[in-house]
Amino acid sequence: MSVRILHVATRHRVGGAERNLLYTISRQLERGFEVHVAVGIDELEADFPHATRVHPVPELVREVSPVNDWRATRYLKTLIRDHRFHVVHTHQSKAGVLGRAAARGLTPTIVHGVHMASFGPAYGRVPSALFLTLERWLARITDRFVFVGAELLRRYVAARVAPPDRSMIVHSPISNLGSLIGVRHLTRAQKDHARAVIGARPERRVILMVGALDRRKRHALAIEALAPLLLAGDTELVIAGQGRELAPVEVLCRDLRLTDSVRLLGLVTDVTPLYAAADVFVHSSTLEGVPQTVVQAIAAGVPVVATEVDGVRETTAGLSCAAIVPEDGRGLLEAVRARLADTGCNPAPPSLVSAWLPYSVDAELDELHDWIEDRVGGRRSEGGLELPALTSPFSTVPSEELAIQ
Repeated sequence: MSVRILHVATRHRVGGAERNLLYTISRQLERGFEVHVAVGIDELEADFPHATRVHPVPELVREVSPVNDWRATRYLKTLIRDHRFHVVHTHQSKAGVLGRAAARGLTPTIVHGVHMASFGPAYGRVPSALFLTLERWLARITDRFVFVGAELLRRYVAARVAPPDRSMIVHSPISNLGSLIGVRHLTRAQKDHARAVIGARPERRVILMVGALDRRKRHALAIEALAPLLLAGDTELVIAGQGRELAPVEVLCRDLRLTDSVRLLGLVTDVTPLYAAADVFVHSSTLEGVPQTVVQAIAAGVPVVATEVDGVRETTAGLSCAAIVPEDGRGLLEAVRARLADTGCNPAPPSLVSAWLPYSVDAELDELHDWIEDRVGGRRSEGGLELPALTSPFSTVPSEELAIQ
């Protein structure tokens, strides 16, 4: 009998967490698992492997909504009960709460994947306190925590959410690292060609940002900080990504008279030419698990300037070509200017990004899947699980104060 596993995700769009899930599913299908996904329909991308059974859940939304949350949980309970899943593996904050609550007592194994923190300084005081309470509450029924990075794991352990003996790291695979490492060896003519491909002016230096145009990525903060440099006329900012913040970013560029110095490329599927053209990479997000774009920049040998966020220090450890500035962005302009002036910056050895290569991730997934098969094989003959009674604290906080991943 194959392992039947249900993944539960708040939403599925174009992003690092979603690529992580797709890669995990592909490896589980290769292993003979029967894989189902229950997912909210907000920005739903239909790119799951063919053999995946997808269950759209319209009521599974990011915002706290008592009616929708109750309906989504009821649906998930029915789905889990009807399919008798051996494993329920939740992803993202909202699905992590509802999915684990629904799975309680109905499946022998509950796994929670942490792609970024659901509590901490990036959130308001009330939402952070609520989700810290919820995470501790749900930790009692979570058999395994899977983190995308070491800093994220340490945050959860320190907060008394994830016990170390029930926690592991499975990095997110970055499949184009090989081609990005090759960028280091391009000739000047090849780099100039890459700049022409993306429409950058040959006489200008290029600052690059790659990532969804979401509020948490804080493109506006970077644009405002870099405005004095961009207005000088010899440097341009190239932004690759799409999202709901596109219109506000366009308005900001007009207001700051930067329409000639900021290029908005939209979604770019092959980012290798972008890194080939870049002189500095900037990352200004307020919330991450591990910023995959920073790993890409390091692989390409592009100097990095980033605001303090989970995952940045573990990806840039010991690099002279990387600068980390405070979370509020103070010093970002000066750090970028310093990187642009430092023509002798030595790129990191390629081994620094080896943890994100598919073969390394495969070994980590094998460890997780071996554990699942051993656990499921040993628990199939058992009856119901004795689990502590839980009382949801959702009702203690007004829903309008919360918007959850």
